[in-house]
Amino acid sequence: MSDKEAELLLQQKQIKIGWTQCRIVGRPRDTRCYRCWGSGETRAACTGPDRGNLYLKCGKGGHKAIECPNRPYCINCQQEGHQTGTQKCEPNKAVRKAEALNEPNIQIQGPPNQHEP
Repeated sequence: MSDKEAELLLQQKQIKIGWTQCRIVGRPRDTRCYRCWGSGETRAACTGPDRGNLYLKCGKGGHKAIECPNRPYCINCQQEGHQTGTQKCEPNKAVRKAEALNEPNIQIQGPPNQHEP
């Protein structure tokens, strides 16, 4: 579907599928950096640390992702219990909310590589 067609559907706010009227809502674009694992920027514009050799689940390197012995750890909010970039991360929630409101200037970057082995 083209962007123009999608925009027209969003303006209508609903679509009929069979006998059912379905509501249509837009989904904010989740901009994520795959270099520093922050939100609100892309790899090309990233000024954060390069975490490309670390694992998303635990924020550490030196082992295979499938054999990761560590508990999930988020390097953005420095909390255990969830991995970096999930919806449980408060900084990511703030960025997603700003993007939904078309305020894309909010960015998060995790602290320097403190959690690395």
